[in-house]
Amino acid sequence: MPSYDVTVDDSSPMVIYSDGWIDSNFTTAPSTSYFGGTRHITGLKNANATLSFYGNGISVYGTRGTGYGSFSVLLDGQNQSASTSSSGNDSQQFQQLLFSKSDFVVSAHTVTIINDGNGDLDLDYVVFAAGNGDPTVEAMNITVDDSSSQISYSPRSAWRSVENATYFDNSLRVSNTNGSEATFSFLGDAVSVYGTTGPDHGIFSVQMDNQSPMLLNASASESHTQTLLFFIGGLRHGQHTIKITNKENATFGLDVIGVSSWSSPVQFPSSFKHLSTANIPVIAGVLSGACVIIFWSIAAFLWLRRRRRRKICLRSTADRPEETVKKAADFIVPPDPAIVEGLYEPGYHLFKDKKEQAKARRTHSSGQRSQAEKHDPPSRVESYRDAHETEEEVAKEGERPSSENTNS
Repeated sequence: MPSYDVTVDDSSPMVIYSDGWIDSNFTTAPSTSYFGGTRHITGLKNANATLSFYGNGISVYGTRGTGYGSFSVLLDGQNQSASTSSSGNDSQQFQQLLFSKSDFVVSAHTVTIINDGNGDLDLDYVVFAAGNGDPTVEAMNITVDDSSSQISYSPRSAWRSVENATYFDNSLRVSNTNGSEATFSFLGDAVSVYGTTGPDHGIFSVQMDNQSPMLLNASASESHTQTLLFFIGGLRHGQHTIKITNKENATFGLDVIGVSSWSSPVQFPSSFKHLSTANIPVIAGVLSGACVIIFWSIAAFLWLRRRRRRKICLRSTADRPEETVKKAADFIVPPDPAIVEGLYEPGYHLFKDKKEQAKARRTHSSGQRSQAEKHDPPSRVESYRDAHETEEEVAKEGERPSSENTNS
């Protein structure tokens, strides 16, 4: 929550006066000496003025000089140090600080200034600090003129528009009908309403959301324009609706509505007029910087992950045991010593087994053929096979004696 000041002129209905005060609206000198050209003055003992506000600081301004006396201040019912508005200087000193206190709890408070009766007390304006006093956070303030479609008037026939240079944007919405209403919905944290006060004005009520309405009095002995009719702070950030109701058949003038927001960026309609947009470039710069940081963070993460995977692959390859490559010599079977010494020919034992198997097959085949020849003549395939096998056996039998003779 930021720190911002709310100025309440002495002519505001937010300041409640007891009997004995004189309202002054200067149209000539010394009008420039007073804030807004107005003041309230009293010489009556125990005459007081009370202001309720939401914040954590308060300052009261008035006039000092000869003829002004002492006064007392109550803050939330507690006596503060007494002070005096008298001065050794005969000339008047305008817009002087009469009382100030700050850095108390941010909440709803009430301040009362009381005339001690030994001189005059002049009240010019009051400033209270809304927020928590953090100057590093800037509020976004917008204004909504009475002519905006965002404000709903009912019944429409009870409201009329008045143009004058003393009004905000030269326009004022006025109603003299008891029960006429002006409703406004907004997204923000605080709201203020400005209008007019004067002799022909009367009682009006303000209702925020579903809370109980509060009554205020716009009646004044002098006419005032662009006056703060009321301020409501300490709202929960979000959507709110305020309803203003004229409670008498007297004049009520609505000039402009102000909305303050600091919790998050807010999208306002085009009819809204921004009073402070200096934070927009800052927000854009912060968002751009955040996007750049996020982009490079992701890129660095992907690069590190890829590098880590490469290291893991290289480490696993280095730790893998080296495979033993066998040579062709490992698969060579040593020769049979009997063959080396010439006792047998290479493959003798293999051929011997084969010959015995072939001889057995011939014996078996001869028996079958002898039986078959009695019935069917041998086929050409069988005759060819038998003849071929016989030739091979004869050739092999012929080679064996020669080998044996050679060995002998």
